[in-house]
Amino acid sequence: TTWRAVAGLRGTFADEYDFEVFGQFSEVTNSDISLNDLAIERVQDAFYIVADENGNPVCRSGNQGCVPFNIFQRAPDGGSLVTQEAVDYVTGVGVVVGGTKQTIFGGNVQTDFGRFGVASPFADAGLGALVGVEYRKDELSNQPDETSQRPDGGFTGVGGPSLPVEGEIEAQEFYAEAQLPLVTGRAGIDNLSIGGAYRYSDYTIDGAGANNEFDTDTYHVFLNYSPNQSLRLRAQYQRAVRAPNVIELFTPQGTN
Repeated sequence: TTWRAVAGLRGTFADEYDFEVFGQFSEVTNSDISLNDLAIERVQDAFYIVADENGNPVCRSGNQGCVPFNIFQRAPDGGSLVTQEAVDYVTGVGVVVGGTKQTIFGGNVQTDFGRFGVASPFADAGLGALVGVEYRKDELSNQPDETSQRPDGGFTGVGGPSLPVEGEIEAQEFYAEAQLPLVTGRAGIDNLSIGGAYRYSDYTIDGAGANNEFDTDTYHVFLNYSPNQSLRLRAQYQRAVRAPNVIELFTPQGTN
């Protein structure tokens, strides 16, 4: 189940600056229910069969509700010796509940500095620039039932335990972008411009018994050249960074 709420506002102030502010909250809840799985502990219990004083097969453990689970023999008529009571005893239900949340707030301001004379003498447009900030918080919660957390996974065929997970990542960012036309509207140069962008990110990580902080930055610079309105050539250099998401960061390796 997922839902998301988004709101934003755009406008102009001082007749020269365009702004945008925005917020977003989203949540995903998940219920993973596994039915009719064989519970390892109960299967072992139901396999260990002895005869009672009357010669009837019973579980050696004497655990309440235990019914012999005989999959190794057949009845004289060829039918199965596995009763519905035995099936009900050895099967179980695995439940894992959890989800993720994301909260984002941000805003930016942009303007054309050509209004203030910041422009190339060979271009009919000035320096365009934007600055902004953004806050983002991602949260993860995953809570399996007690059986699913067993070292053997609790159920046959699972392959490993499902462990509880709690963690969050907070990011605070600042970014800026700019583009400056150098030459426009000339013979053989419809548009020649340079520009770039920069983003600084400060991360705080809390979860899986660890707390950590780190920061990084990304950027790019580019050159655009259009000899006419039908053709554009672009050269760019950039540095990109991908931070792990909450699922990748906090889910233990080798678990379900």
